Amino acid sequence: MAGIQLLFGIRTSGKFIGAIITIIWLAALGTIILAGISGARNFTSVNSTTTQVGLSETSWPNIYIKLNENKINMLNRVDKTIDISTWHTLWNLNESEANGQPQLRLKHSQGNQITIEITKESHGMTPVRALQNASDINYSFSQKDSLLILDPFYTFNKEAGWRNQKVFIILGIPEDKIAVLDKNVKRNLNVRWNNEVKILEQ
Repeated sequence: MAGIQLLFGIRTSGKFIGAIITIIWLAALGTIILAGISGARNFTSVNSTTTQVGLSETSWPNIYIKLNENKINMLNRVDKTIDISTWHTLWNLNESEANGQPQLRLKHSQGNQITIEITKESHGMTPVRALQNASDINYSFSQKDSLLILDPFYTFNKEAGWRNQKVFIILGIPEDKIAVLDKNVKRNLNVRWNNEVKILEQ
């Protein structure tokens, strides 16, 4: 109100107007506080679900890791990217699903079987709600002989809201196997490995 008076040279006693503006300002402040508390409650608990499987064939010396090329092309339709630390949420304005980029970790595994472990994590108002949010995350991969094809992103329903949904992929590589990474894997995923794993980058 003071700014408007200065800009336009308005002179008024303004007691009644000032009281109304003060009430509106306090109501808005209260609404923001309540909305913040309500939003924070959705992040009170965190829970996760993990699935581990062994790849069906292990006789070949190398495991070739690529991304689903059809879904890589879908990344070009992203309207907005929300970056939080090393996590990227991809927001498409005209679609019902949001996407996120998973983290891929390669580690040494015991035995001679290649294993893949997928952990889905999410927050929620309660542990049960957080587990439900994690379970509702969709992520898939496929195997064709020595080729492992990973999706470049996971999806969750926008109506459920953003609850810091995450997907961790842990690929266990036996000592006598070599993991051959396609160039698009490092380009589109957050990938890490230790010195125990034999890696060949294309």
